[in-house]
Amino acid sequence: MVCGLGATLAYIIDIKGEIVEEKYTLVESNPIFDDSAEYMQISVGAPIGAAVLGKKVNEPFQYQAPAGIFKGVITSIEPQKT
Repeated sequence: MVCGLGATLAYIIDIKGEIVEEKYTLVESNPIFDDSAEYMQISVGAPIGAAVLGKKVNEPFQYQAPAGIFKGVITSIEPQKT
């Protein structure tokens, strides 16, 4: 399974030497955010959203943000709930 719109993904990421695990739902570029959503959302237009789009479980990714280059690995992908 690849990470696509509506999927909920978990990943681990190295933030300045600290390993952090996070879980988000991948949404379109101009989403209408849902405060009642189970997980926070990442837009595919954001650097991290673009970096994880199309990735598979255990596939590494990296992205450039104002604070520097960040690297991570996808740990799970759940398809969009219908």
